[in-house]
Amino acid sequence: MKNILFFSIIFFAVSSAYADSWAEKPDIDFYAHPFVEEMNDPQKYESGKVLLENGILFAEIRGEKYPLDIYNYKVTLSGGERVVCVIDGDRAAVMDYDRTRTLLLLVFLFAAGVIILKTVSGIRALAALFFALAAVFGIYVPAILKGVPPVGAGIFLCLIISLVTFYAVGGRGKKSAAALAGTVFGLISASFVAYVFLTLIKTRGFCDEQLQLLNYLSRKGGMLLSDVAGVFLAGIVISASGVIMDVAITVSSSLSAIHSANPAITRKNLFRRGMNIGGDVIASMSGSLLFAYAGGALFLVLSRSFFTYSAGYLLNAEWFAALIAGIFSGTCGMILAVPFTSSAAAFLFTRVKQR
Repeated sequence: MKNILFFSIIFFAVSSAYADSWAEKPDIDFYAHPFVEEMNDPQKYESGKVLLENGILFAEIRGEKYPLDIYNYKVTLSGGERVVCVIDGDRAAVMDYDRTRTLLLLVFLFAAGVIILKTVSGIRALAALFFALAAVFGIYVPAILKGVPPVGAGIFLCLIISLVTFYAVGGRGKKSAAALAGTVFGLISASFVAYVFLTLIKTRGFCDEQLQLLNYLSRKGGMLLSDVAGVFLAGIVISASGVIMDVAITVSSSLSAIHSANPAITRKNLFRRGMNIGGDVIASMSGSLLFAYAGGALFLVLSRSFFTYSAGYLLNAEWFAALIAGIFSGTCGMILAVPFTSSAAAFLFTRVKQR
């Protein structure tokens, strides 16, 4: 489960940014992106195979051959290569490599590894993972583009994913209930800490070039994205949700095993065991969260290093402050999930005995 939940941290980690931030919030229309090119005519992408005949490149698409035009300088073609093309009349333009089969192979290897290690529970874990992906891309993303508050929707999304994951892997019982309770408290804590400190450091999320571009495109496209800063905060919360879930289920599962081995253990001692276990988990998972954010922001750090003139300049840069706030907000939520999960587990596991 640790590998599955860790995917969400990597996926939602802080993306790289290159545009400068502003001390004052400018008008919305100012956030135009220099590389945005409007296309009024939607293009249809087709997957095809490259053919080399007498030194001339063709694309075989749906049984038909089209002479190839290459507009993507990063693509180097040879016979047999699979590419994604746009058909324009009797010619085809190469847009990029066709990576679908390779990605499907990677997903298959991942799924096979999980199933081999966990068999039935592995299948349930995979189902929960695919549910999480479907919820993010099929429900959450369209919802916030239509004006739904991103932070509230993000917390609700994480809670639903946690519920499905815990009950799919751990079944319906006290262990899953305690883990869910700890996750709820951890997510709310992370959201609160992130909101407070993002407010204190006076950032509205526009330090990220991708959010600037999103703001511009959503308004040009007639969408109702209402809170770009909220998207930035929601990204922090969703990034932290994986490790918070991991900590909560680890503590809850450990206390369940301890109680099963020693049913006579008192509620107080069970809580103490949970705090001890949680401390060890926090020590390792804090590093995981830090590395996930650092890896996601590596291009940002490298690009900004050319313009960092002193330690004071770095510490006061909006992008760096937002990055640090994201890392430690998630860590705070993870830490606070430990006592709450331990309390919930100790109460649930000893509830009948100590009435």
